[in-house]
Amino acid sequence: MGANSYYPDVTVACEKIQTTDRYTESPALLVEVLSPSTAHQDIGYKLHSYQAISTLRAYLIVSQDEKRIVAHVREARE
Repeated sequence: MGANSYYPDVTVACEKIQTTDRYTESPALLVEVLSPSTAHQDIGYKLHSYQAISTLRAYLIVSQDEKRIVAHVREARE
């Protein structure tokens, strides 16, 4: 991983990865569950960093205190 190394709560990749791998450099979907201590980072720094990942199709931010999911979805390329 690059200079900003994050470990999302959920990672989905379309490639085959080892079950012992802690991360993939080509995720298709990343999910973060907000907590009071990490909300600022998940909505700010991580969102910005994740948007630079070319394979990422969606980043979901899930609230743990209310029924709310914010989806940042990349438009399909033709």
